[in-house]
Amino acid sequence: MGSSKRKVWGFINTKGEMVIAPAYDGAGSFSEGLAWVKKDWARGYIDREGNEVIEPRFQAAGEFVDGLACVMEDGQWGYIRHDGSYAILARYPKAGGFHDGLAWVKDGELYGYLNTSGEWEIAPEFDGVEDFRNGKARVMLKGEWIYINTKGEKVSDPEEDAPHPLYHEGLAAWPEGDKIGYINEEGRFVIAAKYTEAGPFKEGWARVCTGDGARARWSFIDREGKPMGKDKYYGAEDFSEGLARVLVAE
Repeated sequence: MGSSKRKVWGFINTKGEMVIAPAYDGAGSFSEGLAWVKKDWARGYIDREGNEVIEPRFQAAGEFVDGLACVMEDGQWGYIRHDGSYAILARYPKAGGFHDGLAWVKDGELYGYLNTSGEWEIAPEFDGVEDFRNGKARVMLKGEWIYINTKGEKVSDPEEDAPHPLYHEGLAAWPEGDKIGYINEEGRFVIAAKYTEAGPFKEGWARVCTGDGARARWSFIDREGKPMGKDKYYGAEDFSEGLARVLVAE
């Protein structure tokens, strides 16, 4: 892999086989059977076989959730269905994806939350917003950050605990010195800390990085720390629906 060559994204399966050829300037994870991909400036969607399902015409695109994906066309944000038709017309200057059944959008100078029918679930009254997570979202109201529930009611702040392991499939990435390994639910290292970056286990595999800067290379390991193969990538993302996107040189 020569560093001077153009780098493009493709998709591998859980055997490490390249099943969608590297050809994209950008790509998202598969969700609901589709993934956004970018060629030149435009983004469209492909299926798991690499077939173009929605032609590239968007300036920005997100993953499908609850049957809808957030996209930007002609500088405005809206939400499309799997066939590329608009369920919620592109008329918002800013918008986010759906979380807990709600998506934030900007209407005029204020932010609110739409449901999947495109109706206001929480009317625009906020100066700033974040995505919902576990039924709560942080919003700015009259210069103050507060938390609300999915009904728009003010609720208590989530507890801010000390850093704690985030377990996925029974293991959590955890630092030891200046490297990262994986601990089990007893807090014991089962994969030695030897990586500069490490992602969560998804579908039996975790993406890990060795090296820094221009020498950084990504690969995948299983729950025993065994590598998927000999391939190294310039970038890699988590597995989703059996496929992971990876960055390689042409």
